[in-house]
Amino acid sequence: MRIFVDAQPLAAPPTGVGRYTFEVVAALAQRLSPQTDRIDLGYFDFRRNAGPFLQDLIHLGPPIFPHPSRILPGRLAQAAWKYCGAPPHAAFFPSSKADLLFFPNFVIPPTRHPVKVCTVHDLSFVRFPQFAEDRNLQWLEKAVPRSIERAAAILTDSEFSRREILDVYQPPADRVFAVPLACSDIFRPAPRSEVDRWRTEQGLPNRYFLSVGTLEPRKNIQVLLEAFQVGCECHAWPDDMALVLTGMHGWKTNALYQQIETHPFRARIVETGYLPWNELPLLYSGATAFLIPSHYEGFGMPLLEAMACGVPCISSPAASLPEVGGVAVLYAATDAPQAWTEAMALLTHSPGKREKYSHLGLQRAKEFSWAVAAEKILEIFRSLL
Repeated sequence: MRIFVDAQPLAAPPTGVGRYTFEVVAALAQRLSPQTDRIDLGYFDFRRNAGPFLQDLIHLGPPIFPHPSRILPGRLAQAAWKYCGAPPHAAFFPSSKADLLFFPNFVIPPTRHPVKVCTVHDLSFVRFPQFAEDRNLQWLEKAVPRSIERAAAILTDSEFSRREILDVYQPPADRVFAVPLACSDIFRPAPRSEVDRWRTEQGLPNRYFLSVGTLEPRKNIQVLLEAFQVGCECHAWPDDMALVLTGMHGWKTNALYQQIETHPFRARIVETGYLPWNELPLLYSGATAFLIPSHYEGFGMPLLEAMACGVPCISSPAASLPEVGGVAVLYAATDAPQAWTEAMALLTHSPGKREKYSHLGLQRAKEFSWAVAAEKILEIFRSLL
């Protein structure tokens, strides 16, 4: 089998989709034969500076092979696809003789290839269009349904997202597959000595609540700021407890940053920005509790990563999050700051509760496996050929 994978999500510092692409390709490669199978990684490399995640995959060797396109910068090529619907995909990757094309980032570009698979991670742009980035909203509204119509199979990250796709676009049910994600093996409890050393190097506080994810409206960080204020005012936790927000600055965040800058406990709110993937286990492991109050998630990878690191977690009950957290996390409503304050205080002051939810989270995280995901994806691919 020869598979072409759109590896463009790995060209920039990878967030959710990039990390998904990396893990899927690496897991598929372990299950294919270097003698008879091949994975072509397609990406735009006009400036010949493929990012480190792409290089890591390429260095794995056969059956993975780099397949760069240097005809145009990637942004120009993607703009042509977006606004002109041309040229065809094969114009940029003419030597690819793949049996199947796999696009892990929602959209299938113009192509006449008969066997195309895409991953639609969630429908947040449909359910919460007010939270979407303006420049992408109209594009996704047009491109995603077209891609779903053209795909031989549609992958998605959870049963929740599968139901969403079936409900909104109504493709044949036997073409839509839920393939639950997993997290990298690097996500495990880190030794306290390593955590303390790294935390000191980063200038992070001794104790903190943690949120991880791009700062954008869907993540509902406002409720954490309100809950943190209530808890600080009533001394629900020690005076040296901080709130750490980790992730790239997103879109439509003026109100959020205004709330941060005018927060009465601003000195105890830490914004780290984007952190490298390999530092996240240390960040998670040092937290008193991990918090994910999102309005909507197609899966919720940071929740799984936090559980795998042994951190007790508090989650909203929205969308796919209960499918990931199960009974291993505490839940608080998206619009209830007081409920968040109470859950945060409980995990701060009760060693027994922290130990309970740490253990439950570790066990829950073991139920998710990239090996299992890759086997299911290969089964789907083979059924199409």
